[in-house]
Amino acid sequence: MVYVATNESLRAIVSALDPQPDDTIFAILGSGDQALALLEKARKVIAVDNYPIQIMWTRDRLNLLRAKEYEQFLNTRNSPENRYAGERDAYFSKFGFLDRIRDRLGDLEIINVDIYDSICSYHNLTKVYLSNAIKRWDANYFFKEFSTSIRIGGIVYATNHDLFRPGFLPSNFIMERNATRRARRFERSNCFNPKDPWIPGIYKKVKP
Repeated sequence: MVYVATNESLRAIVSALDPQPDDTIFAILGSGDQALALLEKARKVIAVDNYPIQIMWTRDRLNLLRAKEYEQFLNTRNSPENRYAGERDAYFSKFGFLDRIRDRLGDLEIINVDIYDSICSYHNLTKVYLSNAIKRWDANYFFKEFSTSIRIGGIVYATNHDLFRPGFLPSNFIMERNATRRARRFERSNCFNPKDPWIPGIYKKVKP
């Protein structure tokens, strides 16, 4: 298994993407924590992963939610990502949060597919959570390829930011500096380490 719990700050992701009731969010699945956090307020979350074991893990956890086995759902203490355990547990333990997510599971679509093969098949996405799916050598190509899938005004959250090559953003995207600063404040990894792969950058599509 690759990820059994979030390895990024949920507060960073949610504060930067700021899900709204009309949002359709495309997200990397991983452990499922990030997609579930985004699902609370978004209209729909489409979560993809090319590792079948991550799909199976998340589906098992969704079954725990459906059965209201919340304590077992939260039990990932053997995760190597324990540095995020306290924040994650506090986030998911907010009053009524897991009940609200449980009621929204029908609005979560989980697909076993590579992100490079899937995102371009969608249109009118409002928010995208990429984690570290973009490799530093093809960031410019990736943004150009999926640009048509995102509405003008759409927001993209990606890590690896400080490893991308200069000039990687196509001209129809800008960096949202306020949202980026906010996300970096929440992200508990060392954002000043140039080799840290979890440094977030937030980008907005401003023209076709």
